[in-house]
Amino acid sequence: MKLYDLTLSGNCYKVRLFLGLIGQHAELQTLDLRAGEHKRADYLAINPRGQVPALVDGELQLGDSQAILVYLARRYADERWYPLDAVSQGRIAGWLSFAANEIHHGPGMARLGKLFGMPIDQAGAQHKALARCAARRAPGQA
Repeated sequence: MKLYDLTLSGNCYKVRLFLGLIGQHAELQTLDLRAGEHKRADYLAINPRGQVPALVDGELQLGDSQAILVYLARRYADERWYPLDAVSQGRIAGWLSFAANEIHHGPGMARLGKLFGMPIDQAGAQHKALARCAARRAPGQA
């Protein structure tokens, strides 16, 4: 199994963390995004979106951290990581969606500005991060 990775990527970190939690090894292939390695034809053949992370496991080529997490949980982890009942799957899907949207557009954007020096409205991103995380803690949320 090979994980195409960028150390500072939050999405790559989620996958590396989960691999560690389930005791699964993957060969890490670090991509140099500044050099455009993620936009080269050989990588685009693996992940047509040209984003990290991407996972190759045998014949499977999979991009998107959320999809990779679901795959790893069902393929390599025991059922407690991805229970098959509808309520648990609904809650997991809700959390993965929250991570892909609210976390990405709040804390994720603030992180881009802070770590990568991207030109963003840092104060606005931090405000969104706090507001979205507070909303997630609202009563009735899992």
